[in-house]
Amino acid sequence: MEPMLCPSCKTNRTRFNILEQQVKPVKLNPQTGQVEEEYTNETMNAFNMS
Repeated sequence: MEPMLCPSCKTNRTRFNILEQQVKPVKLNPQTGQVEEEYTNETMNAFNMS
């Protein structure tokens, strides 16, 4: 395994930021971008399931 390095300075091998993402299914208004509806597993229809 190759050492982990900072992409900018190529020196840091011990401290890193771990990025976590939280998925939140929503319906947006195409004109305004405002959230119109938030979906849960119970409210999602078959079209939205993958």
